[in-house]
Amino acid sequence: MSKYGFFIVLFLFVSSVYSQNKCLNFDGVNDYVEINNETLLDFTIELWIKPSEPGPTDFWGGGNAYDGDGIVWSDVQGGANDFVLGLVGKKIAFWDGSNNTNVTGSFDVVDGQWHHVAVVRQGNSHIYIYVDGNLCGQGTAGSYRLIANSKIHFGGNTLDGKYYKGYMDEVRIWGIDGYGISRTTQEIRERMYLNTGVSGGNWDMDETSGNTAYDHVTANHGTLINMDNSDWITATYPFGSGSSYSIAISGTGTHTFTGTNLEMNFTALSGTTDFTVTKINSAPNTLPSGNTTVFDNQYWVVNKYGGTFTANMSFTLSEELYYSDQASPWQLKLYRRDSNSDGGWVWVSSGSSVNYSTNTVTFPSGNSTGQFIVARLYDSTAPSGSGTSANPYQIATLSNLYWVTLNSS
Repeated sequence: MSKYGFFIVLFLFVSSVYSQNKCLNFDGVNDYVEINNETLLDFTIELWIKPSEPGPTDFWGGGNAYDGDGIVWSDVQGGANDFVLGLVGKKIAFWDGSNNTNVTGSFDVVDGQWHHVAVVRQGNSHIYIYVDGNLCGQGTAGSYRLIANSKIHFGGNTLDGKYYKGYMDEVRIWGIDGYGISRTTQEIRERMYLNTGVSGGNWDMDETSGNTAYDHVTANHGTLINMDNSDWITATYPFGSGSSYSIAISGTGTHTFTGTNLEMNFTALSGTTDFTVTKINSAPNTLPSGNTTVFDNQYWVVNKYGGTFTANMSFTLSEELYYSDQASPWQLKLYRRDSNSDGGWVWVSSGSSVNYSTNTVTFPSGNSTGQFIVARLYDSTAPSGSGTSANPYQIATLSNLYWVTLNSS
């Protein structure tokens, strides 16, 4: 079919399918998932959480990880080589029992949003806490494996009866039973929205029913305790198959984020800023509302770590664009929401140029990061009117120009 014609019919039916990612809902009373503790000296824990309420604290409003709700818990009574990843108040904390070290992250995670949490433990070296790819806590790790407790519990401090309340998904433990290693900052940022490339223990919690959370890498399957089929629910944070790429940018100019179909032309930048772009090859949980057709075969998550910027953003779509888009690029719209949001989208810009032969649209002077998706504004009223002598097959309306060719093959 010609890229000149009949898109009025076609784009009305362009629609991708939202990838139904699942998660578990923990009740904060007695729910937890139990696996075997096979962690090595070096390991990384990653997961997505959406807490419903703050965890407990000590008398002064702070405390160690074991004072809070157990998120990934493997503690024993008294001093031992054990560990706890807990929710203390609104913050993430990690306890390394081999040298009695507690590290608390500086970011609040109890705000009604999904958050990606990662803890990197490098034996006899460092502990790092990341929230949404931001390093927000660090300390010194002990020199022994943290295996005093032969079990690990997701969602429950079963020693002290302190249980996590909220959603949890996509638990990964790199450095378990010989699989994986501790993760780098770049690896954490590039993999947190993607369901591929996992070589450690991986409990994706996509089963939808039953009492088993399967580990799809190391076969260290989890058993659901005090949970039933109603606890398997839909997860709504940005996640799926796709690709990701990071660049440390220190000056103006054009940068291509390889494999993501996004190019950014920086016209202003403060300092060196790390950017990570992830392209997710499916529709998000919800689409922009209004009289638009959404190009929902893909959407993007653009994150920066430090600095400010202004840039033109050029997105290459998997769907076709048309000559009419190139003639009227303003009818292509860019929508945005926060990086981990599952809520509504906000229009931020209209296209400044389109290359319909490469299906690329450019939006000017952006200075925000987050999730992005592209749509086309169209007139729901059927086109009518007369053509011109120069182009007898052009029909004009006040809001759009439509081209129809005699030969559409």
